[in-house]
Amino acid sequence: MSDRYTFGWSDSIGVFGMTSPKTEREKVVEAAVAQMELFNLFDYAIKLEYVGSRVTCVPAPTDTDEDVLILVKDAVKFAEKCVNAGFVDKGSYVGAAFISLIQGEVNLIVTHEEEFYDKFMLATHVCKSLNVLDKQHRITVFQAILYGKAYGKP
Repeated sequence: MSDRYTFGWSDSIGVFGMTSPKTEREKVVEAAVAQMELFNLFDYAIKLEYVGSRVTCVPAPTDTDEDVLILVKDAVKFAEKCVNAGFVDKGSYVGAAFISLIQGEVNLIVTHEEEFYDKFMLATHVCKSLNVLDKQHRITVFQAILYGKAYGKP
């Protein structure tokens, strides 16, 4: 097929199967996943889901990182493998049940606690269902569900 008729699209199977070119963010996520696979990180993962404002908000923001929540058997061992794969360990938080890792625009929220994972997914579902666009409001929902914090209380 002539380039002048493709308009930036490719016909991968040669008939009518058209696919859009990959966005920069998709390339970043694929590169991160490729590195994770190199170190067999998914052998440690039990469950994983995309989370964050890109999932909860409509329209999804385009100026934010890609967030992935991962439930693992051993969070410390998983974090060590991620660091070996090029992620930066941003640490865990006081009283928090997770470790935060980042590489480029990909953030990993890693936990070994299934209850934390389930509560995080519940908070994600609530924010998505209500289309909570304001970041402070999303934080309030997460604080209430994850930690039982009342609005305006430390």
